[in-house]
Amino acid sequence: VLDIDDRKRAEDEVRAAGDRLRQITDTSPALIALVGPDHRYRLVNRGYEEQFGRPREAIVGRHVRELLGDELYAKNGPL
Repeated sequence: VLDIDDRKRAEDEVRAAGDRLRQITDTSPALIALVGPDHRYRLVNRGYEEQFGRPREAIVGRHVRELLGDELYAKNGPL
């Protein structure tokens, strides 16, 4: 059984790892995304915000087709 201090420490480590991942992906000049098996965005980098003119909060959780549009989605297929 984890005590409250162990749980807090584990949560802090997970949060810090997420922050590091965001820093790394946001400094890349490439578009970087994590897409789930349901074809919904789980993570996008700053490049996605700039390319599509939307904040990441407006992209994460959306289906790839919603962002790309039907034509481009059909041309490229599911990611």
